[in-house]
Amino acid sequence: MGNQQVTSAQFQATTVSPPRPRTEYGVVDWEQFFEHVTDGLVPLVRQARSRDALKKCSMVIVEGLFTRKDDHIHRQTFLRAIGDIVGETGDIEETKDRLIDLLRQLKEHRAERAAEFIRGKRAEEAAAPERRRPGPPPEIALVAGPSDNVLEFDTLGQTSTQPDQPGTTTVPAELFCLVFWEIIAERLEMLRRGLTRSPLLPSPLPYLFSKDFADRYQRIVVADIAPDLAQRLSTIIRPAELLPPEQRHQFLREQIDEHKNRRSIWALWQEVWIASTRQAELPAEPKEQKKGKLDFLKKKEDVPAWRKTMTREEWQEAVARTTAANQRAQRIWAEITAPADVFSPPHEEDNGFLMELFAHSPQVLQQNIQAIRQIGQQGGEVGRTFDSYRRNKNMDLPVLASCLWFPDIFLEGKKTLLKSLVSGILKQDLPRYMPLTCRYLEKFL
Repeated sequence: MGNQQVTSAQFQATTVSPPRPRTEYGVVDWEQFFEHVTDGLVPLVRQARSRDALKKCSMVIVEGLFTRKDDHIHRQTFLRAIGDIVGETGDIEETKDRLIDLLRQLKEHRAERAAEFIRGKRAEEAAAPERRRPGPPPEIALVAGPSDNVLEFDTLGQTSTQPDQPGTTTVPAELFCLVFWEIIAERLEMLRRGLTRSPLLPSPLPYLFSKDFADRYQRIVVADIAPDLAQRLSTIIRPAELLPPEQRHQFLREQIDEHKNRRSIWALWQEVWIASTRQAELPAEPKEQKKGKLDFLKKKEDVPAWRKTMTREEWQEAVARTTAANQRAQRIWAEITAPADVFSPPHEEDNGFLMELFAHSPQVLQQNIQAIRQIGQQGGEVGRTFDSYRRNKNMDLPVLASCLWFPDIFLEGKKTLLKSLVSGILKQDLPRYMPLTCRYLEKFL
């Protein structure tokens, strides 16, 4: 589980520069070139998991940015700048952040030059409108990345083909937030669908099985969290702006459901979720450099900007930004976990689980629930059979759902079938492997 990993061998095999998507005016779309979710330079840097891979990645970047014969001076300057960054020791994530900052500075410069060219073209078209020729809409070329599994991504093609419902937005960025929520809502709706009425069920119900919690969660995801994700996915959202409003919902759903896109979106969603719901550490206060009497004799080094210690003013600004972000994250998480009479709200340790709802396939979850039901009904050595089935998989939610769907099978009697099901797990290890099951069904264990 986690971000997809790119090995140094995969970077070494990348011997061609990234493709350069073009706008309708024929200039490079620098936003896509740098930020494309699967094929852009920034995601390429994000995927590196070692300094060796990062160095090889940097060579691909230089090759993609400076392709003309007279670019050799700029190429050498940029190579030195990258070398200063990549050659540093310390946290590789901080190194990647500095490299990405450098790339985005270059992106802004080139994007402005492209914008000047487009403004000139539009002025010419306005002066001679009869010469305008509408070109075809840009192709959506989303290139696949590494195929290693991250989580139980839905690959069964359950793509929505329903048109937009009356009263919903057709603004692509806002519509993306609703479509993204649909995917999470499908998981929650599937869990509620199998519930049966029984006095054995816990009261109030666990939040994952409550429509009231789903309504609360929807408001928070759509209004407070998903918009930040939409800002990072312009390569998916911007093409929707070229489509008729009635086609945008289906287009966005297809793009999110595309297996190769889902992995990149999952990586971005983790970043957005963590920033929106967890507390970040405040930056360390810069230490004052003591000046010696002979310091004026020492040769001053040209220290790159990204290696300079923050000034006190810069540090105060960074602390203010982090504090504001932490206050926002605290508010959002407090709203998600707020007490309720009709359901049992999430606990602090459920933060990661709620983030992962996006990546869990409802089909796989339902298959696991039905398999657990069959194990319980067939009898025999239920614990051993279940241990063989679960192996290293996280079966906490499927076990909890199986008990709430089929309480007459798993929760009845003095020695419940649930207790036999998990008998292969040491009692002291149960809270670690089955935290939700232990929390809500403790009296049946």
